[in-house]
This record gives sequence, C-alpha cells and structure tokens, in this order.
Amino acid sequence: MEIKQDLDKVHLQYLFDNALDVAVLVDPSGNVCRVNSYFERLFALKEEEIIGKSIIDIAFPPHSRNRAKQAILELQKGEKIELSEVQCMRKDETTFLCRVVVFPILFNSKVASIYVVFYDLTQKNEREKQLLYASAVVKESPVVFFRLKADEGWPIIYASENVSRWGYTSELLVRNENSYLGIIYEEDREKIIRQVRFYEEAGREEYELEYRILTGKGDIIWVNEMASVLRDDYGRALYYQCAVKNVTTRKEAEIALSLNYHKMSRAWDQTIEVMAITTEMKDPFAMGHQKRVASLSCAIAVKLGLKKEEVHNLEKAALVHDIGRVEIPSELLSKPGPLTDAEFELVQTHSEIGFAILSRIDLSWPLAEIVHQHHERIDGSGYPRGLKSDKILLPAKIISVADIVEAMTSHRPYRPALGIDAALDEIEKLKGVALDETVVDSCVKLFRENEFSFIDE
Repeated sequence: MEIKQDLDKVHLQYLFDNALDVAVLVDPSGNVCRVNSYFERLFALKEEEIIGKSIIDIAFPPHSRNRAKQAILELQKGEKIELSEVQCMRKDETTFLCRVVVFPILFNSKVASIYVVFYDLTQKNEREKQLLYASAVVKESPVVFFRLKADEGWPIIYASENVSRWGYTSELLVRNENSYLGIIYEEDREKIIRQVRFYEEAGREEYELEYRILTGKGDIIWVNEMASVLRDDYGRALYYQCAVKNVTTRKEAEIALSLNYHKMSRAWDQTIEVMAITTEMKDPFAMGHQKRVASLSCAIAVKLGLKKEEVHNLEKAALVHDIGRVEIPSELLSKPGPLTDAEFELVQTHSEIGFAILSRIDLSWPLAEIVHQHHERIDGSGYPRGLKSDKILLPAKIISVADIVEAMTSHRPYRPALGIDAALDEIEKLKGVALDETVVDSCVKLFRENEFSFIDE
C-alpha cells in the first residue's frame, strides 16, 4: 500500500512539474506548497524563495489582493473560481494581466489544498493597446474599431469614439455591454452567426464579413468587417477585435450593377450613366469628365477599327473608369492646391477600389480589369501595378490617352484649362514611351483633321 501511495505521489508530482500551465499548489490558507517551472519563469521566482509564503502577497500587487483573497474564501464552497482578468506581479514588482483559475482539492468534503493556474494575457493586452493607439490615430477615419466578448450576442467591451458617426456613443455601448449582434440588421443576423461559427470551427484567426447594420438614427448601412480572434490556451475564442468600415456607397453600386446586368441592355446603359454621374458629383470640377473620356475613347476605337461590340464595351468602361473615387474624400478631389505625397497616394487607390467594385459583376468582357489598368503606362511607370505594354489591355491604353487629353483641356481647382494644343503636344511627347503609339496617332488625327471635338453635354 505504501509503495502504491509513493508511486501515486511520484506520478502526481511528475504531472504537476510537467504541466504546460503556469501552476502553483497552495494550502487552504493560501501559502505556497509547490510551484512548477513555468511559474518560476513567469514570475521570476525560485520555488525555494516562496515555499510557505502567501501566494496572494507573492503573485498579486496590492490593488489586486482583496480580489484574490475573496476568491480563496469563496473556494471553501468547493467550487472552481475564475478571475477572468486580474493584475499579477513579478519579483521585480512589474505587473501583467492574467486569467487565474483556482481549483479546490477536496479530502473528506473539505478543502485540503488549492491548485492555482495562471494564464498570461500579456499578448492579448498588447494587442488591445495597439488597437487603442490605432483608434486614436484614425479617429477621423471611416473605420470604427470594436472589441467583443465571444459570448452570446457578442457583448461590446470597446468601441472607438468615431462610432458616433453611426449615431451611437462609445460610453453607452461599453457601459451596458450592448450586444453587437443587436445592431446588425435583423435580416443579416443568422447569416453572420453561421459565418462566424464556420470560421471558429475552422480555427481561423482572421476573417472578413460584409453585412448591414442599423445606426442609432435608424438608418441601414452596409459595413465591411475585418476581424481577428483572440483565443485561450485551449483554442477557445475569448474576444473578437473588429475593424468595421461603412461601405454603403460601394455596396449599393455593386448591387445596382448586379441587378441591372440581368435587365435589358438599355437599363444596363442607364445604370452605368447614373454611376458615372454619382462618381462625378463628389468632384464638381470633374462633372462630365467620364462622359467626355468615353466619347473620345469611342472615337479613337472606331479610328483603330475596333468592332462595334468592342466600342460599346469600351464606352461603358470609360463611363465608370473613375468609379473608385466614390471612396476618396471629396476635399482631396476638389483641393485647390497641390496634393501632398500621402494625399496623392490615397487618390491613386481609386483604380484598385474601382476594380474591387466592378470585379463582382459577372461579365463576358474584362470591365473591372480595364478600369484597374487605366493609369498604367507602357514603360511600367504607371500605377497601381506598374504593368508594361504587353500586359495592358488595348481598351485601357485608349482610356489612358483620352483621360489625359480631357483632363488637360478642362478646368481644375488647381489650374485653368490648358487647351487642346497643349494636350496633343503632351501625348505626342509620351508617344511610344508611356503611351501606345497607335492610340496617340489616332487621337491626334481625330483633332487635327477636325473629325472630333468635345461637346459639353
């Protein structure tokens, strides 16, 4: 019997010492009996330094000790106690955030000893700090940050201040731990629950969602959510950190395009025109720009001998080539002075935004890719991908020439119109270098042989 008891002790000691958790064994009064190597490393303490000493005094700073004492008192009921977030303290008195789980070890229905496990939440805390910092930096941005508990309804425990743009206040959302699910538009809730459950079961650490929410003012808006999952040591989701952006303009444009594609051709044409007008309404100085670019592009295409269907498709692409500007701040589009480097880089993203909007439409011709490429140059000096001649579609080459000519002959906030002669001189300088030679030649002939002129609609 004694041999078996000794063997059991050896087995238990082995399990304790080799547990992957940060663990300590204390007596019913809270005095340390044993600690494992993970505890020694986390708290920077050796077992021999703390045997017989109070775990409360050793592991918790003064402001956390009452909470720890209360947990040990409640433990006398014989049930596990969990402190979800509590400050702990190392030997050098530096503090860090932990989740602490306290297990009673019973003998004859009484607490004989106590097994305490510490889960270091430092990494989680650092992520939260980074999120708070990012929130401060982008306070005026359209991105709203949330931190949600991975509990039923997803209680909100952090919301960035710019949630006010949606008619809510951060303080009230957090104070009441309002359900994030509650602000998701009712028709979308079940779908989002299923998607999140799928990502959780797949062990995904990051995911992207799009859905509608109900604002505090009662409006319905579309949002894009980029989320990361914070898990415990067992892989269970604890929190979601979410960056949520209003994408109503883009989403409505996508929906409008998708719906109208399945209607008669004229309805499709009208939708394209409406989108062009919607885009240009953000920049009064560019009103009619896309329509004039489309008109010149079609004339060039005819001059080059393109087929009727190709000309028709080119016209539609030119009419929405700047659709990505719907997500560029209006103040940048109409800024009277030169743009800063950062502002110019932001404006340049409109090609990629336009591609993102239009690529969701299932067409038999590459509308989205044409829009994506309209600022590329044959020598690779363009953007966003620095494509060279053989990688750039002919319709994109045509639009790029027409875009330059129209822009130079039109008034802009930062300069007057430069005139058609200056525009033609400019594209001839770029011919064969940045712009396609045959496209430039066709464009120049149209004007110099009086076969084309811009007519303001």
